[in-house]
Amino acid sequence: MAHSFGGETSSNGGRLFTGVCALAVAASLSGLATLVMGCAPTLAQGGVTYVEQGWTDAEKQWWYTTTQGSRLVPLSWMTALEQGDSTEKFLSDANVRKLGYLPGGTTGNALPLGFVVDQGPAPDGSQKPWIGMTCAACHTSEFTYGRHRVRVDGAPTLADFQGLMEGLLASLVATRADVQKLDRFVIAVLGAPPSPTDRATLIADLDGQIAWFTRLAAKNAAPIRYGHGRLDAQGHILNKIALSVGASEPLIHFPSDAPASYPFLWNTPQHEPVVQWNGIAPQPIIEQTFNGKTFDLGAMLRNTTELIGVFGSVDVTMEPGKDGYASSLRFENMIDLENLVKRLKSPRWPQQLLPPIDVNRANEGRALYTKHKCNDCHTVLDPATELQSKVTITMTALKDVGTDIWLACNAYLHESKSGLLEGRPGFGTIAEVGPTFQLLVNMSLSMIARAQQAPTSEPGMNAQRNLRTSSVAATTAAPERVGGPPQYDDPVKAQRAQRCLSEVDATLAYKPRPLNGIWSTAPYLHNGSVSTLYELLLPPGQRKTSFWVGGTEFDPDDVGFKSGPADGPFEFRVRDASGKIIPGNDNGGHDYGTAGMTNEERRALVEYLKTL
Repeated sequence: MAHSFGGETSSNGGRLFTGVCALAVAASLSGLATLVMGCAPTLAQGGVTYVEQGWTDAEKQWWYTTTQGSRLVPLSWMTALEQGDSTEKFLSDANVRKLGYLPGGTTGNALPLGFVVDQGPAPDGSQKPWIGMTCAACHTSEFTYGRHRVRVDGAPTLADFQGLMEGLLASLVATRADVQKLDRFVIAVLGAPPSPTDRATLIADLDGQIAWFTRLAAKNAAPIRYGHGRLDAQGHILNKIALSVGASEPLIHFPSDAPASYPFLWNTPQHEPVVQWNGIAPQPIIEQTFNGKTFDLGAMLRNTTELIGVFGSVDVTMEPGKDGYASSLRFENMIDLENLVKRLKSPRWPQQLLPPIDVNRANEGRALYTKHKCNDCHTVLDPATELQSKVTITMTALKDVGTDIWLACNAYLHESKSGLLEGRPGFGTIAEVGPTFQLLVNMSLSMIARAQQAPTSEPGMNAQRNLRTSSVAATTAAPERVGGPPQYDDPVKAQRAQRCLSEVDATLAYKPRPLNGIWSTAPYLHNGSVSTLYELLLPPGQRKTSFWVGGTEFDPDDVGFKSGPADGPFEFRVRDASGKIIPGNDNGGHDYGTAGMTNEERRALVEYLKTL
């Protein structure tokens, strides 16, 4: 299906008003001063002010409302479900806000922003509408400052995905257990009076969904709380794949205990040869076309694996005469979503909404950025040409960057029984037990092949055999942390950490990326363990070991969100009650040059980062 991005009205006919941010770049002998001269607010329904990022109003609406094939639960179920401990609807504005999602947005319906209706071909043959998530649910953010509520497209959400899934399962279980809840649910879904046969079928479907979500929750179960703004997306994807291949129990246990901040999307399609925090997804691989639209196989592989994580349905059994696996992947929509992201500009500091940048101090910070060789890892893109710039990524090994290892380590070591995929191609021939990454390659490429009705063996599968060949470059080793590296009481955890810090592999590393728009992406480090840019420039031993997240009040001085006890619903903790670092929450590392900086130098560098 082709999509037109023209027009100036919202999906429900409401008029959207757009202003233009005029940028003036003044060069002087002392450095580069970037000034936002006239950033007229872009006012949308509900009093939201947009930062200008190059998308039209119609494109924003399409981004918020277009399905990629995610199928969480039937739409009629979600609108009927009550919260587990009350009669309030699960999708009430209060519950949606509590979970950190954006209620309603400008989508013109009762669904939270980024939650969309999917209806179409699926492996189970169902044509009924389901509710799922699209890119905007995880990659749209808002902050507040004074009376302003400001939206940044492509920025990391502050949502609590872990809380969403726990609450949804609790609602399903309570609905099944409480006769009155069940009666209300059945009537809301089927109408009154429902036939005994329809009622029995619905209850059986409810039991099946509860059983699946219970298995998934047990597979992902981890002692760590993600809180707002983080998700172990790779852990969830790999564990869902492990449960979807028909393997017998017991399955190898890899808890989803490495939550990461949601990556921000602008200029991501330009990163080569890898994307994702740990570089697990390659691009480009092979350029192809589908229905006259050009796409890169690496980008589609990345997006398809993301769909698996947010409840795309797939059947790994193969039908005679059919290529690949039947799934709910909406392939053409996925191409259009990726192409739209290619035109998303990084957000510029809105000086009509936030305090103006101190140009002299920013110029001092620019000199410090050069002095400390920040640009060696973090390229600065010219805003005038940023969409045309290719960004060559050189990964930084875990032992050199010194940050929390578990996102990269878990993905590297994750193993599964292969079930029905044993003997099939995927990064080599799949064995009975082996890297879950192999299953991911096979499943994702086979979903794409079925969507295109093209063979699964060429060219994509062969190209994928080089997935892990991106270089890991040594850097100047980070200063040794106070007390040395974290110690682990769990012998399995200790053994895995030892392997990941001693073995060499392209995925045992993290990706430095351009910092354009970094001011709008707090909290910082890949695992969201540092609350502000200013704090990131402190030596690790001086960083906060706890702060509150989930609030939206912006801090323009330190650059991040206000993070006191009254500012957010969730307390992020680096250490447990005994004082040991919580695996997944380590806030150490990335301390290049921090020890020798003065406070004034840190403030100048922060001021410069606002200009990017």
